[in-house]
Amino acid sequence: MRTLLGFWFLLGAATVATAEDKPASDGADGAAILRKAQEAAKKVETARYAVEYRGTGWLSARVPATSGEVIVADQSKWNLDKFWCRVKVQRPQSEETVELTAGSDGEVYFLIDPRTKKAHEDLDPAVMGQAGRSIQRVVMGPLTAPEPFKEELTAKKIELREPVKVGDEDCYAVYVAFPDEREMLWYISKKDYLPRRFDRLLKNDKGEPATTELIATNLVVNPKLEGNPFRLALPEGYTKTDEFAN
Repeated sequence: MRTLLGFWFLLGAATVATAEDKPASDGADGAAILRKAQEAAKKVETARYAVEYRGTGWLSARVPATSGEVIVADQSKWNLDKFWCRVKVQRPQSEETVELTAGSDGEVYFLIDPRTKKAHEDLDPAVMGQAGRSIQRVVMGPLTAPEPFKEELTAKKIELREPVKVGDEDCYAVYVAFPDEREMLWYISKKDYLPRRFDRLLKNDKGEPATTELIATNLVVNPKLEGNPFRLALPEGYTKTDEFAN
C-alpha cells in the first residue's frame, strides 16, 4: 500500500543501526500512541506541509538535501500516492540547487523543469528523472495510506522515547524495530496525533551510524486547494514531453 515509500531511503549496502535506549518521560505506551496516530491519519483527506529531507553522518554524502512545500491526498485506486510538491534539491557535495515542481494524480507523474522549460509527464515515475527519488521521499506516507502505521503496529518492538519538539509541535517519539532489523523513529504531535518527523536509523558495513530525516512543519489538514494540483498544468512557454527528465 505504500508504493512510494521505497523511494525515501538510500539503503545500498547499509545495515540498521542500533538506537540508544532512552526512557519515555510520561509513561505512555508507544503502541497506544501509534494507534491514536493511525486513527487521526485516517481522517486526513488532504494535507499541506513544509518539508525538509536530509541525511546525517555518512548518508549526508549520498542523500540530496531537499526542502520545499508538499500537498498530499488519499491514494488512488491503484494504491499510488497523490502528491504535489515544489522543492529545492541540492546534490551532495555540490553547491548547485535545482528548483522543481512535480506531482502525481495516483496514475500519471509529471515534473516541471524551469532550466529546460519542459514539462515531463508519463505513467512511469521515472519520467521525473534523477530528482525523482528525492521528490518522492518528501511524501509523508501515513498521511496518504489507507491503513496508516499498519506495518509499525506489527513490529517486534515499539517503545516511547523522550519527547521532542519538531518546529512548534511538542511530539511523542516512538521507536520501532522490525524482525528484519530495520529501525525507525516516528515523531507524533501531542496535539493532533499526526506525524511531524520520520527518522530511519542505519549503519554502514563499518558500523558507522547515520540517519535519514523527513521533517514536516506548518501542517494544514484538508486545506482549500485551487484546482487539481495533482495534475499537470502546463506553464506558458513550456513544452510538454513524455521523455524522462535528466
